[in-house]
Amino acid sequence: MNKCHQCQSLEIIKQGFHGNKQRYKCRGCGYQSTQTNTPMSEAEREKRMLRGLCLFLSGLSKNAVAKLMGVSCQSVCNWILKLGDSEKLLPRPSGELVCLELDEMWHFLGSKKNKLWIWKAYCRGTKALVAFECGDRDFRTLVRLVSKLKGYNVKIFFTDHFGPYQKLIPESMLIQSKSETVAIEQNNGRQRHWLAAFRRRSIVVSKSLKVLESTLALFAFYHVN
Repeated sequence: MNKCHQCQSLEIIKQGFHGNKQRYKCRGCGYQSTQTNTPMSEAEREKRMLRGLCLFLSGLSKNAVAKLMGVSCQSVCNWILKLGDSEKLLPRPSGELVCLELDEMWHFLGSKKNKLWIWKAYCRGTKALVAFECGDRDFRTLVRLVSKLKGYNVKIFFTDHFGPYQKLIPESMLIQSKSETVAIEQNNGRQRHWLAAFRRRSIVVSKSLKVLESTLALFAFYHVN
């Protein structure tokens, strides 16, 4: 360390160690700092971020990725937020006639007292996850999901026998049968396989809704679409 980061003074003395790293103190302003490694270039940061996300999308938890990559868990969350933009990753409607399967799966947000429901729309023709919405298992959340499907020319909706579907979707466009939602149930299974946060439903609790939504967008783009 050649000069103080605070006042740019050259009067720097050693001040013990912290975490096996040399600490320094400025005689002029008293500012203390820890010796850091050579700063990474932007390209190196990009490579590390992509490697970390590959590990995350291969089934490792955020904490495991952080430990392997030598970063904090918050850094992994920032990587997910940076690349998990649902508007960019989810497919856009093409105007073609489509058949959609709708289903909801549960998760925890914040604590086990707060159950979160993830509503998903899966296209049979393209085998793509076209939209999702997080919220309660109620009519309002379904309304928000269906509003995201306005650009699609939907021929028919396939759902289970959950009540809110009948209230919102016209009877002529709705088929309710568990035997008709096999594809989206398989998609739910793949999601629980590839993402550690969904693998142990009785244990894992997500802390951030934004990180969760970005995770779902990344899953849709890399593992489904």
